[in-house]
Amino acid sequence: MSKKRSNAPLVSVIIPVYNVAPYLEEALESVINQSYNNLEILVIDDGSTDGSEIICEEYVARDKRIRVIHQVNGGLSDARNTGLDLAAGEYIAFLDPDDAYRLNMIEVMLRVVMRYQADIGICGFSTYRNTLWKIRYRSVRMDSRRNAPKQKNPQRGNLRRKNSVEESLRKKSPQQELLSTRAALAGLNDGSINWVAWNKLYKRELLEKVRFPKGRVYEDIYTIPRVFASAKRIILLSDDLIMHRIRKRSITQTASLENIRDSLWAMDSYERFVKKNIPEFFTKEQYLNIQERVLRGKMVSWVRIASLNGAEEIRKRIVKSGRRVSCHGRTRIAFRLLVSCPGLLRVLTPPYRIVRGIVFRVTGR
Repeated sequence: MSKKRSNAPLVSVIIPVYNVAPYLEEALESVINQSYNNLEILVIDDGSTDGSEIICEEYVARDKRIRVIHQVNGGLSDARNTGLDLAAGEYIAFLDPDDAYRLNMIEVMLRVVMRYQADIGICGFSTYRNTLWKIRYRSVRMDSRRNAPKQKNPQRGNLRRKNSVEESLRKKSPQQELLSTRAALAGLNDGSINWVAWNKLYKRELLEKVRFPKGRVYEDIYTIPRVFASAKRIILLSDDLIMHRIRKRSITQTASLENIRDSLWAMDSYERFVKKNIPEFFTKEQYLNIQERVLRGKMVSWVRIASLNGAEEIRKRIVKSGRRVSCHGRTRIAFRLLVSCPGLLRVLTPPYRIVRGIVFRVTGR
């Protein structure tokens, strides 16, 4: 599939860009140097002011497959939706502008999706913290699909790498696993499938009616389940095909009242989606479990902004919605603390989450 053929499907890669100049070249290089070259590369400049808009134009001159659209800042969802409105490809992929594809990402994903006649392909990825790769992809050698490219002149500081949930949970499983819609949605619920949009390859028709909610931060929580519900066959790949960078100043890593309100909205929207799709995709027992998990997620979100002005209004909102949830064990204890002793919940939550993380890494539970 490395050479363009007349019957090779066109893949549209949508890259939303907003003030990511230090990382943008790496992202673009990783796409234009893909081993599969029948690509339409839609770069949506969402009102950048840091020089990203100039880099976008420079790459248009270098590669005729790239199309740049400059628009007034409307947020990540708005930029992705613009790309979807313009995309002509039979398949759609997303790339965040501070991440990068492995050089065979599209080729591997497309080959497997077509082999199994799947509507969506989902791959593994590696997460990196506190690093600037400084990679020129034209000169990178891939020793195997499991190995990251050799780094040149890495920025000083520790590189922390962790495997994605999909990769870690399926190390002992077959390399590829075909799932029904119901099974894929269950994977979202139990955490074995990641909620993000950017580690997936989609048939275009799945995204013709579903759009990302404009102005929302946790847009994937709303969109991905609805896209899954339109698919009949979903293929999982354990291959590590994407390098995902976590930045301290990224939107989702910033604790603010606006972000937390968006996260609560996203969790509520998912709970309503599950309730609406009983019994087609979910059982009543799954719905009750999701209600409890959503309540836990809301409480963790509140702890992140508990010291900010306006946090009390959010706490009262969570308490009101939580009273109708039948919760047990640690969720019930945490909710009682939220109601009657929120200060203690603030103190106990961070160390508890650290301990839970250690236990999960050791036992998988």
